[in-house]
Amino acid sequence: MTTDTGIIKKPHGQIMKQTKEEIIHMMCLEYRHDFGLRKSDNSNPLESGMTEKDAKVLYKVMEFIYNELIKLHESRKLKGKPNEPKRRKRKF
Repeated sequence: MTTDTGIIKKPHGQIMKQTKEEIIHMMCLEYRHDFGLRKSDNSNPLESGMTEKDAKVLYKVMEFIYNELIKLHESRKLKGKPNEPKRRKRKF
């Protein structure tokens, strides 16, 4: 079972912390189930898998999401701030 902080709780009470790369890899697999499969650039477009270029682009996108959203969420938790963004009051 995985929590939102990247900690895996095993059935026997053991806790294992995941690295940033493992979390991003899991995000890529969640988005594209064929992320772990590689195919050549000239292969059939209907074939399962991703080219190296496509896999690197997807990894970079997920890394950006991780850095911008997940790290922000974790830092707010550590500082004791609420998870909602601050809202500016409108001046009428």
